[in-house]
Amino acid sequence: MRTVRAELVFIGIIAAVVFMANLGSGSLNSWDEGFYAGVSREIVKTGDWIHLRWSGSPWSDKPPLYMWITAALFKTAGINEFSVRFFSALSGIGTVILVYLLGLRLYGRKEAFAAGLVLLSTWHFILIGRQGMLDVPLTFFAALSVYLFVIRERWPKALFFLPVAIALAFMTKSIAAFFIPIVIILYMAAAKDISVLKDRKFILGLAVAAALVLWWHVMVYMKYGQSFIDGYFLKHFVTRTREAVDGHSGGLMTYFNVISNKGRPWGTAGLVMIPIMIYRVFVKKEKAHLIPLLWAAALLVLYSPQKTKLHWYIMPVYPALALMAGWGLARLSGRYAKITAVALAAVAILYLAGSKHIFAGDYSPQVKNLSRDIREKILPGEKLHLWGIGDPGLQFYLGDIGDNVNDDNIIKKELNSGKYYILTVINDPLFKNTGARPIMEKNGYTLYSNQ
Repeated sequence: MRTVRAELVFIGIIAAVVFMANLGSGSLNSWDEGFYAGVSREIVKTGDWIHLRWSGSPWSDKPPLYMWITAALFKTAGINEFSVRFFSALSGIGTVILVYLLGLRLYGRKEAFAAGLVLLSTWHFILIGRQGMLDVPLTFFAALSVYLFVIRERWPKALFFLPVAIALAFMTKSIAAFFIPIVIILYMAAAKDISVLKDRKFILGLAVAAALVLWWHVMVYMKYGQSFIDGYFLKHFVTRTREAVDGHSGGLMTYFNVISNKGRPWGTAGLVMIPIMIYRVFVKKEKAHLIPLLWAAALLVLYSPQKTKLHWYIMPVYPALALMAGWGLARLSGRYAKITAVALAAVAILYLAGSKHIFAGDYSPQVKNLSRDIREKILPGEKLHLWGIGDPGLQFYLGDIGDNVNDDNIIKKELNSGKYYILTVINDPLFKNTGARPIMEKNGYTLYSNQ
């Protein structure tokens, strides 16, 4: 037991360094990070925690859990990059710990230790875990769900928390969480045991999970009606499955290539382990491999045919691949498995720090610098109007002094008022022949003022 605790503490400390070091430095990814940060800021600004907004308009692309947590962090730790990224990074640490615990239950200490180190030294997982995005929190709740399912016999109360964990995954990224019950159902079908579904603790947890998911969805639907259904469900389920949204396309092998490339140095090893696991499950009858095998296979089968491809969508596959790669590494290394895993993980992390700059976190420095230049032009206490600004990062960095304006009549009124600051894209036709005076032009934007 002491050895397990020591290993868990060791892995937890290394994971904390990997995911938390220098987390608040640099600048936000100007799209997804900027979007979620902007929505979170609107919660703080309006005090409305139910009806999400971005750029001053209703926004219902995703469920609210990540934005709720980020908004709470804004209130306590300030509106900054660290607050935007904290829950994602914390989820990365939690996922690494859960992979160790899963490896311990499925295999043994050597395999668990190796699996945890494999995951925390995987480039793609670190890259997305250190950004304020939804995919690593989704992965954490998926890993938690699988872990609760695995320990259900040792700790029967886990069956109550299992559907709650799945509900939290759904409240993080909606239908992207559906693969979790699919994996569990496939396992029960293979084991020919559906007793879980009849357990009272599971049924009670299912009721709590349904209430957790439904109350927010019902409240938002009551306000927005069919537009909520169209934007939330149809756009992100039907449309993204059937066509490439915003040009994000790819073929059946896209995610295999992503795992091999961005999942370095362990992604290819994880993929190679899939046929080996198939052999060991169905020929050698080693059922311990069935959970990670179904986990990885379900994601690859479900995600590969979808028309819209974004590399971070495949994030939840990495714990499963880490478990399989960790088992393989432990088998190959024998009694030297732990020291081998530590050495390889250390080399991987040092390489990623030096070559891939995983601790820099500076994704849109030009946007952050532009926002500083704009601030220097605006007199203290004056308000900035943002007109036609589509960059979420720029909106976030100017959010405390800028108001989004979506009505051109308001802009025309401001142009005729005594004083104004208006930021828009260069050569916006609305400002032609108005006499508006540009005081700065930079990076495709124009700042107008009569000050």
